Amino acid sequence: MRLVDPGAEPRESLRLTPVVGQREVVAVDMDMQMSMSMAGMALPAMALPTQHFSMAVEVTGINPQGHIAYSAQVLDYSIDDSDLLPAEAMTSLRSTLASLTGMTGAVEIDATGRTLSADFSLPDDAPAELQEQIRQLQQQATALSLPMPTEAVGVGAKWEVLKRTDANGIPVGERTEVTLSSREGARLTLDSSVQQTVVGEMNGMQGLPPGARVDIARFDSGGSGQAVVELDHLVPASGKAGVDLNMSVNISLDEMPADLPPQGMEMRMSVQVQNRRVAGQ
Repeated sequence: MRLVDPGAEPRESLRLTPVVGQREVVAVDMDMQMSMSMAGMALPAMALPTQHFSMAVEVTGINPQGHIAYSAQVLDYSIDDSDLLPAEAMTSLRSTLASLTGMTGAVEIDATGRTLSADFSLPDDAPAELQEQIRQLQQQATALSLPMPTEAVGVGAKWEVLKRTDANGIPVGERTEVTLSSREGARLTLDSSVQQTVVGEMNGMQGLPPGARVDIARFDSGGSGQAVVELDHLVPASGKAGVDLNMSVNISLDEMPADLPPQGMEMRMSVQVQNRRVAGQ
């Protein structure tokens, strides 16, 4: 966390102030579009069915340092109808995603919203192919609100948040710049922009056979968002975010002939997420 600009006067410290026992529910809608090409051959672009899930969070404790402990539980997970998949495949996909319902976690943050610890347990019947959805749910549960600076700030303040994450086997460094666009009492509007860069070697890729080696040739990823935060709530009143990814990788297999060059794959992905607090007003 680095404060770039403290903003205009008057300036105040921003701190979350929920109370023990406070329970809130966030509803999330996620749209994803994807296009790929393999060895120069373009595959049909896909607009995946919109995914919906809701998550309940409840404050379980606040220590003398102001650290906030809360529980998180996925209440439901569903997808819209789609003509892209046959009915049988849609039924199977819905059944698979439904197994995420009941996923639970315990999270501790400080009063600025910075995550201190997170521990999640998955349903026993959660399939291995849901790793990306599980990662997204964990990210949602541990990043309910953008972290805020420790210094006093006013409208127009800007700060930078750096973190490292994993996206489908890709170690990613994420730089987010946050602007306090407006404030009315405890209600804040935070605008953000994000840039992602690869910070290590890729550890395989979902769907590829064992022994496949993946080298990243190009990785461009960034986006923007806005959140309406109320300091006496854990869950923002509303939020939206979008990220676009353009990536090129070279894939090689141990069994490939020595004179066969690695196969190139290009992928474009756009993800749009909207969330809103639906309980705990």
